[in-house]
Amino acid sequence: MTDYFCIGRIVKPHGIKGEVVIAPDTPDIQNFKRIKEMTLEKNGKKQSVKVNSVKFFKGTVIVGFEEVNDMNEAEKLRNWEVIIKREDASPLGENEFYVADMIGADIIDENGNKLGEFKDILDTAGGRIMVFESSLLTTKKGNPKEMLVPYIPQYILNKDIENRKIMIKVIPGLLD
Repeated sequence: MTDYFCIGRIVKPHGIKGEVVIAPDTPDIQNFKRIKEMTLEKNGKKQSVKVNSVKFFKGTVIVGFEEVNDMNEAEKLRNWEVIIKREDASPLGENEFYVADMIGADIIDENGNKLGEFKDILDTAGGRIMVFESSLLTTKKGNPKEMLVPYIPQYILNKDIENRKIMIKVIPGLLD
């Protein structure tokens, strides 16, 4: 279990007062309103900041930090990751998990056969997609092949969070 989560990336400054635009990497962007402190990280460098304003615009989050007062300071934060403490993350519902906690979990079929390891969940316009790295199929270069499965109940049959296993229904053609 990880103690910190990356919830987005600063993509650009916003306005002349030092606000930044964050591309969120979390389905619950309203959680940004509850967060009072964040850590910004880039290339191993970390900077703690206090949040003093949060707005939303077209799927992005515009945040003002106490420590950043003008556009030039905000520009220096471009491409920094936004990190929060686990206790500041959105609360989990029943049978939910934090993606970071399940990275590397076994993906199994209905018979319990291991198909690969969990990598991520992507939020797309068409819905959520689970990404896993196949232990059965490889690319032409011999690397494990990335597989995509719709993250919906018809295909995600069981999530055993304690034992780090996700059972899926194998879609025809998935393992070809």
